[in-house]
Amino acid sequence: MHSRRVRQLSALLTLGSLSAACDSPPEEDAPVATLSPNITSTSISTAVSSNTASTNSTSAGSTSTGTTSSASTSTSDGTSGGGATSADTTAATNDTSETTASSSTTGGEPPNGTPYVFTGSTNGSLRAFVMDPSDGSLAAAGSAETGQGLDFIALGPDNRTLFVARESTLAAYTYDAASESFAAGDEIDTDGGGTYVNVDPTGGFVFVASYNEGLLSFFGYDEQEGFSGGETFAPGMNAHQVRIDAEGSHVYVPCLGEDHVAQYDLDAAAGTLVESPAATAPANGGPRHMIFHPSAPVAYVLTENSSEVHVYDVSESGALEPRADQSVYTAEDEMRHWSSDIQITPDGNTVYAVNRDAPEIVRFEVQPDHSLMRAGSDELGAVVRSFAMDPAGGYLQVGGDDGTLVAYRIDAETGILTEASNTPGLGDIHATIIRYLE
Repeated sequence: MHSRRVRQLSALLTLGSLSAACDSPPEEDAPVATLSPNITSTSISTAVSSNTASTNSTSAGSTSTGTTSSASTSTSDGTSGGGATSADTTAATNDTSETTASSSTTGGEPPNGTPYVFTGSTNGSLRAFVMDPSDGSLAAAGSAETGQGLDFIALGPDNRTLFVARESTLAAYTYDAASESFAAGDEIDTDGGGTYVNVDPTGGFVFVASYNEGLLSFFGYDEQEGFSGGETFAPGMNAHQVRIDAEGSHVYVPCLGEDHVAQYDLDAAAGTLVESPAATAPANGGPRHMIFHPSAPVAYVLTENSSEVHVYDVSESGALEPRADQSVYTAEDEMRHWSSDIQITPDGNTVYAVNRDAPEIVRFEVQPDHSLMRAGSDELGAVVRSFAMDPAGGYLQVGGDDGTLVAYRIDAETGILTEASNTPGLGDIHATIIRYLE
């Protein structure tokens, strides 16, 4: 059972000053856990009222400045050789009117609205920034302290509800761009840790993957009523991420210790989640994160242990079907580099993946058949667990354990990265989101 802890706080958590303190380096993922035999995957039917959260209609007025460092430039490695929420996340398209174009875009027309960046750090700091499209630099636009042990964050399709997973709790916060403030809302306990959190395209269902326990928690959410229901599934050892397809019909959970991607069918109208057969991954590969191609029925699965990207076709039923002999290593030495996260440009032409040992971001060119070819890499100054893709395709925002969020400009033709700006003093960054708000 999920014990309920509701915090109806009327006071708004207003703009906080950015500290320059840097957290201690993150620990490596815990050893493979053994699932308790009495936990089983079951279909659920939860009475959840449809989410009617209103679309954020505020725009950033006067934003505070002085928190972004001056830009510096580094040259990308363009040599050939042998890796997108939440962060990235499957972001809903914003129905907005104000257009702010990035200086370099990949993927056609840029999104409407003003680009915002949200970060979550392990010291509990939840922050918002306005991103300058000319260089990716950031101006502080609000912060809240959510408590130590923050693991991951997700932003709902209303562009104002943020879900914060920390240790064994899940909390909702509402962001107001006009006042640059966060309001704390409902909170509920989970049966495991908060390794990853994601929300479906309706905003009515929230999922939490728990690595140590190998669990998936499934909740209903309504802006007025808060969290409801609460069912626990056992997708496999070391569940590391939750991905939801754009239609909101299928849920995927890469399980590092199980060498598979667990799959579920989501019926948002009925409020049910039903397990379907898992998609296999190569033995001892350790699938950690995955991303979907934006326009083709293809998924890319990044393995931590073997440091490879595997290509899967997505069937009409939503099932992942591995392609034989269409995998590529993140490093030329074909060794383990503790790979962590993967993103793709909005035009589907370039895939990026991160290695943590040694820290680097790797670039892959997407081929006509949607296979990948390693195209180069850039060294990183910190260990990075996740990073964010600009929905306009102009930038990557990459934050690590050194507390610095670095904006890399993406060359629209080649995908080559150039450091454009950086924002230090944010603590050990575990999650970054870029979203365009009206």
